[in-house]
Amino acid sequence: NSAVNGYMLTAQSGNTGGLTWAAAPAGITESDQWRITADKGVTSTANVFDANLERVDSTGQGYIGNGMSVSSGKWTFPSTGIWLVIASVNFENSSNNNARYIVVEQEFTNNNGTSYNVSSISLAYFNSLSSPITTNSVSHNIIDITNTSNDKMRFKVSAAEACIARGNSGFNETSFTFIRLGDT
Repeated sequence: NSAVNGYMLTAQSGNTGGLTWAAAPAGITESDQWRITADKGVTSTANVFDANLERVDSTGQGYIGNGMSVSSGKWTFPSTGIWLVIASVNFENSSNNNARYIVVEQEFTNNNGTSYNVSSISLAYFNSLSSPITTNSVSHNIIDITNTSNDKMRFKVSAAEACIARGNSGFNETSFTFIRLGDT
């Protein structure tokens, strides 16, 4: 299955022994990563990551394709297809309170944000009350974007007690990764 000038040899249907030339798959056509640039307060009331967002821009970082867009925490996909979405959130409990657990939710809508459904949840836990202490939560989600006008997503966070989601404009502490895997 070596690709030559955009084509590759494939076995004929039914495994009859013959080979044919077929167009090689396009590979990844969209890949983008964003981060929060400042710490975000986290409380027991779930709230959306909707401010201090930037596309990663440090030395060596980049993206493929048109890239994602975001407005008020609502993410818009540049093209239809099957997408891998990863949220990685670093948390810090610096007030020595009892913030035992943190919840990160990926929410999806196919009605342009009229209502959202939770599509992925990840949990983190502070296993000590010493100050400061950090932990991380990573969630993965594969979603099918069939309509770029209506299919959106957002990221929400909450905790048992107040803590922060760490942000930085120089490197990724809390980041959101979007990779288009293939066609719908």
